[in-house]
Amino acid sequence: MRRYRSLFVVLALGCSLAAIGLWSAIAGSQPGHVYYRDWVAVLTYHTFDRPDGPITVTRAQFEDHLRSLKAAGFNFISAAQFRAWKQGGGRIPPNAVLLTIDDGWPEVATVAAPILQRHRVPAVAFVIYGRIDRSPSHMSAEQVKSLPGYGIAVGSHSWDLHRQLGEKAAARVLPLDQLLADADRAGQVHRRLLGERPDMMAYPFGAYGRAFLQSLRDKGIDFGFTTRPGLVSRGTPDLEIPRINGGERGLSGQELVRRIVYYVRHAGYHIGGGYYRTRAEAAKAAAYFTRVTGYRMYVAPHPSREDGYWVQTGRTVGYARAEAFARQWEPWGLRYIMPAD
Repeated sequence: MRRYRSLFVVLALGCSLAAIGLWSAIAGSQPGHVYYRDWVAVLTYHTFDRPDGPITVTRAQFEDHLRSLKAAGFNFISAAQFRAWKQGGGRIPPNAVLLTIDDGWPEVATVAAPILQRHRVPAVAFVIYGRIDRSPSHMSAEQVKSLPGYGIAVGSHSWDLHRQLGEKAAARVLPLDQLLADADRAGQVHRRLLGERPDMMAYPFGAYGRAFLQSLRDKGIDFGFTTRPGLVSRGTPDLEIPRINGGERGLSGQELVRRIVYYVRHAGYHIGGGYYRTRAEAAKAAAYFTRVTGYRMYVAPHPSREDGYWVQTGRTVGYARAEAFARQWEPWGLRYIMPAD
């Protein structure tokens, strides 16, 4: 397994999770049910209170989503929290959720923003800069500038790639220089409105190509959001962040909770522990733990130290299963749970 880019602090069982951001299978209790730790479920919405279409939600439905998620123990985080955590310098609460809204319809400002503010839920709105003040299907410049006041960060949804890509939705069919020119124009408008370049982008139609990804960082984009479903770990590639669709007509709050839990149950984890100075020592320990546990153990770079190794399982599907293993193997020190990339 490749070395984790982000620092994972491994502490003894008795340490307080309130003071540290640690993956621990048996760490201190939290209010409500803990579905996952050190992961983020990124939700996607589009339009609000539209009379038709499959990707619109009503005001009442949106409020039901927010209330249901909070009641189930989910904790909304801001773009700043997500950014700091992903870069290894910040902590997030268990059951963390980042809410995102694509396309920049006027209802983002007139419907969603007041509801989010009332429920004290931060969000990220990805706007299509070429439509600002030009299309009735998009916010005005003044509306975009008002979003941070509601706790909504603004990210890029391109300058005009929706029109250029059309229904083909394959970024690789567009020349790289055309894609990068679009990113430049988007960045210029964002800077004019908000005083800085955007560092987050949601790919139109969820489409992106490898060459485009390799060039995005030069344009100031540090985080790219896809339409591929799943949860986000620290090890998830920053420019290929999955999201879970919440903006579906008729979807109830309880159904949204179950949708997130589905991806939690299908996510992968490692159970590990120990510290060994050399790979040979770790390999010897891995062979021993393989015998005593009955599960194959592997050597991996230690997640919280610059040198040394520890022993961990392969990919275990489901947090509950990983937690059960960690409780069982605690006497041997294999008590820490980490997300599998």
